[in-house]
Amino acid sequence: MTGIIKTDQLQGAQSTTITIPTGNKISITDSATIGTLNATTMKGVTTFADSAVFSGHLSTSQTPNLNGFRYSTSSVTTVSSAVSSIDLSVPANTSIVTVVYNQLSQSSSGEIYFRVSNGSYLTSGYEGGSMYVNSSSSQGATNYTGQFGLAYGFTATDNSLSGIAQFATTTTRQVIYTNTVNSGNYASGTIHACGRIDLGAGNTLAGIRIYPNSGNIDSGTVKCYFS
Repeated sequence: MTGIIKTDQLQGAQSTTITIPTGNKISITDSATIGTLNATTMKGVTTFADSAVFSGHLSTSQTPNLNGFRYSTSSVTTVSSAVSSIDLSVPANTSIVTVVYNQLSQSSSGEIYFRVSNGSYLTSGYEGGSMYVNSSSSQGATNYTGQFGLAYGFTATDNSLSGIAQFATTTTRQVIYTNTVNSGNYASGTIHACGRIDLGAGNTLAGIRIYPNSGNIDSGTVKCYFS
């Protein structure tokens, strides 16, 4: 039997809780309006569609996933012994990757670079440059076509490079790169880099590699943030 109940309030008969038994549900039609929803806990999968508006502060102990927005982090990669590269996997549907690195150092003379993967690491098609400026007014710059430069001109084995690099997509195949670096050996100076690469039709950003021109990376820590 179906029917209509008209009332201004619902109140529990013996407690402050009104329970809807498992297997039952309340259906609110598309044209209905909920004036105020005060909920301290919402369990299960809750979907908000169309133009839902939230005000105030969102507090969550888990990775949020709200209407297409997602944010997650990688674990910290600590180089405790020499490695030829640090390879970072990028989750599917990621549009921005922020790579934070601290005190990276290489074992052999040469620069450190970034490469990106669309399923395999690309060795060509890069358009970008890097420059350094320090307090003694010296400066230098160069361009790269086979990789993105992390810190142009810093080739000594005792370098300690710390910075933040970001890889962001305009479309799924177009990746824009920017990077700001400081060297512990030249703390008053700064290094900048930027560039772009086309991953090819139908491709998406799948990975990021940090590697030296020769030899190994022998120390440092790296963490990624994905959104």
